[in-house]
Amino acid sequence: MTRTYHNVTARYNIFFNGNESFKKGLKRIEDSYDNDFTRILPIFLFSDKSMASAIAPDMERTIQKATKVITLHSITVKPEFKDGPQNQKQKDFYAQNEYNNYVPGNYLLMGKSYLYRHDLHLALETFKFVLSEYHYDDIIYEAQVWRARTHIMLEEYLEAEDILEVLTGTVGFPEKIRSDLYATVADLYMQQEDFERAIEPLSRALEGVRKKEQRIRYTYILAQLHQEAGDPTQASKYYRDVIKMNPPYEFSFNARINRASVFMAGTDNAKEIKDELRKMLKDDKNADFKDQIYYAQGNVAFREGNIEEAIEMYKLSSAHSISNTQQKTATCITLADIFYERQDYEMADFYYDSAAVYLTDDYPDYEEFILKTMSLSLLVENLQIIQLEDSLQMLAGLDEASRNAIIDSIIAQLQLAEQLAREEEVRAMQDQQYNRMALNQNQRTGTTADQGGKWYFYNQAAKGFGQPEFRMKWGNRKLEDNWRRSNKREISFEALSGEEGGVDSSGVMAEKQKILSKKSREFYLQDIPLTDSMMQFSHERIIDALFNAGTIYKNDLEDIPRAVVTYSDLLDRYPGNGYSLNTYYNLYSIYNQENNMQLANVYKQSIVREFPESQPAQLLTNPNYAAELLAKENEVNNYYEHTYQLFQQGYYDRVIRDVDTAVLRFAEDPLIPKFELLKVLAIGKTEEVLVFTMALDSLASTTPDPQVADMAGMILAYIMNSDQEVKTETQKIEAEEMYSPDTTGVFFYGLFVNNRVDLNQLKFEFINLNIDHFPNNTFDIVDEALEEGEVALYIKEFPDMTDARDYFELARMNEAIRKTLEGVNYRPFIISRGNAEILLSDRVPDKYWLFFRKHYSYGEGN
Repeated sequence: MTRTYHNVTARYNIFFNGNESFKKGLKRIEDSYDNDFTRILPIFLFSDKSMASAIAPDMERTIQKATKVITLHSITVKPEFKDGPQNQKQKDFYAQNEYNNYVPGNYLLMGKSYLYRHDLHLALETFKFVLSEYHYDDIIYEAQVWRARTHIMLEEYLEAEDILEVLTGTVGFPEKIRSDLYATVADLYMQQEDFERAIEPLSRALEGVRKKEQRIRYTYILAQLHQEAGDPTQASKYYRDVIKMNPPYEFSFNARINRASVFMAGTDNAKEIKDELRKMLKDDKNADFKDQIYYAQGNVAFREGNIEEAIEMYKLSSAHSISNTQQKTATCITLADIFYERQDYEMADFYYDSAAVYLTDDYPDYEEFILKTMSLSLLVENLQIIQLEDSLQMLAGLDEASRNAIIDSIIAQLQLAEQLAREEEVRAMQDQQYNRMALNQNQRTGTTADQGGKWYFYNQAAKGFGQPEFRMKWGNRKLEDNWRRSNKREISFEALSGEEGGVDSSGVMAEKQKILSKKSREFYLQDIPLTDSMMQFSHERIIDALFNAGTIYKNDLEDIPRAVVTYSDLLDRYPGNGYSLNTYYNLYSIYNQENNMQLANVYKQSIVREFPESQPAQLLTNPNYAAELLAKENEVNNYYEHTYQLFQQGYYDRVIRDVDTAVLRFAEDPLIPKFELLKVLAIGKTEEVLVFTMALDSLASTTPDPQVADMAGMILAYIMNSDQEVKTETQKIEAEEMYSPDTTGVFFYGLFVNNRVDLNQLKFEFINLNIDHFPNNTFDIVDEALEEGEVALYIKEFPDMTDARDYFELARMNEAIRKTLEGVNYRPFIISRGNAEILLSDRVPDKYWLFFRKHYSYGEGN
């Protein structure tokens, strides 16, 4: 009776409520999950981490209910043994660890909830507990499947594979969860991007699926997997199967689109697919999906070999992709790839750059994509420099009348474009009037009727009312940053504030704005190289850009023909330029790799003739040069190893002598900074700490090797923090190097004070002091934040040191100031204007305080 009571209460009360909460969370995921049809869909929606927060309350309630069942209704006390012999069933019964049939299920439900909440380690421990505690129950099969899924999410693929391999070979595995098992195997392969191996287990999983939504998803994924595996025939079949299932519209739509994507010229019915796509374009409910339809039309044209038609369709897709960033990205990448293959790098750069705006770092080969985009952008930038400077030089070579005629034609085109823009604005105003009429019509027909309390964006009446109102106010705006502004040119803060370039009384800024107007000749004339210095600068820009472009063609894009043309152009136009040696060597290496020894020798001779002492010349003329370089490098390395061994053995004086020798023998070698570090460390073993810290400080500030500088700085910081005496002595030396013991000129009174002081009250007391004793003087009171949690408060300024010292004494005796400073560390001082600027840059109060105490011989503080 006890067992029956706890079983019934657990199942029909607490467990029921917990399971309902769990199912509610799953429904929430299914309703809100945004499928990205540009990528292979996930088998399990719980793999999306963004869903975890949305269902966290549901999963938390499930966990609470499961915990309650376990706490209140678990039965672990074994029943009393019956007299007489026991059969096997009775023995198994008494061997159980739990006598409430629903406790193991609650543990499993708890583990699932942890997984859905992405508390993966808790989920894993829960599943392991079920397996160890209830090994006699069939629930272990389901627990193993979920354990494997958890390992997959943790990217522990080997552990998951071991579990799944055992389960798939287990005789008597429960049929009701066999589909879940094979779906998990497919997910394992998909997470490792082994899409071809995922096909077979997912096909077997599909055989056992009964829920329509799940069958649709699995079928669609199978189509995508076949498409990824390069089997368009099977992909088309499965897409067709999806369409026949009467699926949700987004699945039907994308299945039709992707069926066009896997279209094979000569094997599929091209006319049928094209007609279907054209029909989809005309369907009103596809108004927001035209970008995908145009993209599919582009794919069909591309597979038929009609590349120009494909480009036009892809461009239409990009133009219609306003809110669908996934499709926008896919379209731009496709266009970029086409132009890249055509070696139209400017257009490729344009579309790669457009795609990069929306791309996220989980995109396949993201880093490779970004590197390619950066290379193309840099190439296009250099090509544009060449084009611009050539055009400007051409204009500079014309007579004034011809030059002005060209500029005037550019201005006329600009004015025509502005006129067309104004006409478009008039049409927009007319549209606004139409939308106002539509808004009034909506109001008259009562479109604000009750819609069942739906959220605004699901409320069609509210949207019908709001959309005309929006268009009336803003017109048709693209969904983008700063959509409210029709003119998105950057506005500087200086221009807004009127500072540094604002309008002044002489009207200089107004004249500058006039000159910079794109409708004035001056705007175009300002960059034309009409002087010798400007022409020289223009040529230098072309030289740099030609070499950079050639190097990008050669190394990044591996477009060798264009690299040769660009390098040759550089040498022909600018013989003897600063890149000649590198250009010769790059052309030599290109022809050498192509086994064109005749041209390779031409550039080899140029290197030897014009740069006989260069390293490339030595490499090309001395067959032993590389070996000699290696021997010299080995000599340095061996010498360093020997010196380091001496340091380890404690021969510090010999280390110092050997380092001095190395600096002379291998003066320019990259290992010299490490030699110098060894010497400093040897000094630390033979000299006082202060000498050691000075040597470290010198090395950290002078060495060209950042690693050596960092190491020296770390050792110095450790010593300074652990030895106050050394820190003080070091700061005294640094202060003497930084500050000057001024006695003439303007001085300030200052106060180093802890930043916990009531600074406003302190300033108030100084203001009272100044009013009482200096009614005819005006002093500035300013504060500057320093290191170590201190503030420097300045009273300025005094015409000489004597007046500053008098003020020092007056402030020292003021009771109100002293009372404000009670219980706070403070240090008063005087300081010259020049030293105050140094202190503001250094921001270390202790250094100046030590300097002040030495050179001005008085002071107090606490």
